[in-house]
Amino acid sequence: MSDSIRSLGYRPSDFTDGHISITTLIHPEDFTSTWAESLDQIQTGTHRLERKYRFITTRGESRLVLDRCVFEEATPDHPATLSVFAFDITHTQYAEILGNQFSLK
Repeated sequence: MSDSIRSLGYRPSDFTDGHISITTLIHPEDFTSTWAESLDQIQTGTHRLERKYRFITTRGESRLVLDRCVFEEATPDHPATLSVFAFDITHTQYAEILGNQFSLK
């Protein structure tokens, strides 16, 4: 877990020490599809995936994140790994919506 998780109000150790499961912080309405995409990625051998979903902050706010996943298959010497890089794009999404509503011509 990287330090970027701090922007959502958490510490990396919250997850690495097992205090919080990342799966409990995905918005309930987005969880099923997000989890299914993750499992499908592993089962089909897809090594890169990009998706958007809502994430719950420590304040209980819902933030839109873009996450990019990189899956590395297990080898005889190393276990499989799933690296997830999440970016808070909430403000970008609002700007896009406003831009579409009030486009200047």
